[in-house]
Amino acid sequence: MHAVDFSYDCTGKLQHSFGFETYPARRKKPGRELVVLVPVFGKAGEYRTCDLKTDGKDFVYHRDSSGRMGAEPEQRFLQWMAHHNYDPVHGKDVPSQLPGRANAPQPAAPRE
Repeated sequence: MHAVDFSYDCTGKLQHSFGFETYPARRKKPGRELVVLVPVFGKAGEYRTCDLKTDGKDFVYHRDSSGRMGAEPEQRFLQWMAHHNYDPVHGKDVPSQLPGRANAPQPAAPRE
């Protein structure tokens, strides 16, 4: 998990994701270029591609509780992810236990 600054080349406008939504991607040139699959709205299962030229960072970007952007060490963000049961790479797409979200998904109870 780390931040990237990027420029892009897409067949259409690059839409930002909503909430904690993520887009699938693959590395075209490790550390330098990604190909992102952007869903075509209204057409389930269809995607278009965007090529991103990337500049990887050794920190992560985040938005604080007042909505301001900031940066923090990768390890601190990984701890936050573990605490909030958030790991979009492994199907945990929405963090749990968020302040101010009474209906936030909670981790499943362990099975006996």
